[in-house]
Amino acid sequence: MAAALAGAGNGGLNPSQSALLAALAPRALLQRAGGVSRVAVNVGLGLGAAIGGVVAGFGLNGFIVLFLANAVTYLIYLAILVAAVRDEVRPEPVAGGYRQVLRDRALVRFALINVAMIAVGWGVLSWVVPPYARAIGIEVSLIGLLILANAATVVLLQIPIVKAAEGGAASAPSRSRPACGSSPASWSCSHRR
Repeated sequence: MAAALAGAGNGGLNPSQSALLAALAPRALLQRAGGVSRVAVNVGLGLGAAIGGVVAGFGLNGFIVLFLANAVTYLIYLAILVAAVRDEVRPEPVAGGYRQVLRDRALVRFALINVAMIAVGWGVLSWVVPPYARAIGIEVSLIGLLILANAATVVLLQIPIVKAAEGGAASAPSRSRPACGSSPASWSCSHRR
């Protein structure tokens, strides 16, 4: 039950955070803002995993400290949002709604590949690797470092990928350039027409 609640919370956070970012960022800087946001998220994930791996090594008390610290980070995030976002941010309604979105075959293909990659990639890394690593005798702190290595890879590659998607220019991407995700597989289905 707790895992389902945590999943629902994270599932609600990511889309709403992305929508807020899209509403606040100028159109010309939207890809760059998304890239910087992704870097910041992965810095937090990586540091959290590394610190969490060490703290979890202290048993139940370590887990309690981790969960309380995580709750505090969400409260800090909320305080920053309340302080920084003064105006009501509401994008203009788009005629057609989800029917129009679902007719965009490239977007639907991109979304399905993204879901599959997240389910397989992140799901395996966060839910399968830790129990397997423990079963073969790897310490909890090293599991956190493994997740840190994954996040560090994204942190190091995200901005160069965004710059490549922008063609190295500071201007908005043209409609003929590919819209890049953080993985090469997403490039294959997201070419803008």
